[in-house]
Amino acid sequence: MVVNGVCFVNAGRAVVSGNLTVTAGSALVAAFALNDKTGTGKSSLTVKGNLQVNVGATLVMGCNPANFACLDDPNQNQPTLSSHATVGLDLRSNRPLGDIVHNFTVGGDVVQTGGGGGVNCKPQGVFQFFQSPVYSTYEVGTVGGDVRISGYLACWMGVVEVHVGNHGLPWQQAGGSGCHRDPVQQHRGQPDLPR
Repeated sequence: MVVNGVCFVNAGRAVVSGNLTVTAGSALVAAFALNDKTGTGKSSLTVKGNLQVNVGATLVMGCNPANFACLDDPNQNQPTLSSHATVGLDLRSNRPLGDIVHNFTVGGDVVQTGGGGGVNCKPQGVFQFFQSPVYSTYEVGTVGGDVRISGYLACWMGVVEVHVGNHGLPWQQAGGSGCHRDPVQQHRGQPDLPR
């Protein structure tokens, strides 16, 4: 399965039986807890194969009250909703604009190589909707294999509260000193992405 353009996973549980690719410059936004189409039920993303994020693309996947409020949580200042995201095999990103991943399970490896929006901390791409600088983060999750991140240039990069089955290898980040905002919390109280 392929994502071209912007795809919102907000109409129930989405299950991809094989691999999922987010094409260059596209965005996959799967940080909704409710079924916003029917008004009942929940939304979540499960990819049984690999998830590939290509050049300049953005992944926003998973949400929870403590670290990244779901985009459809009615109270962004005191969120209560959550949505768990699952990738059966690997999550691989080749020069993405950013990967924002919370409340997740990846069965294989997480590999992010290059990308970012530079060290200028200016909103770009889908980050403009959050009024947030470009960043990547992997928070509150489980990775069955390795976590390998290299060459990412952005305002902020984080791996927080992630259980790694094999190795979490150090990464090189050449940015962040000029950014004084906490992008993980920044979107709270901001308008939701357009639907």
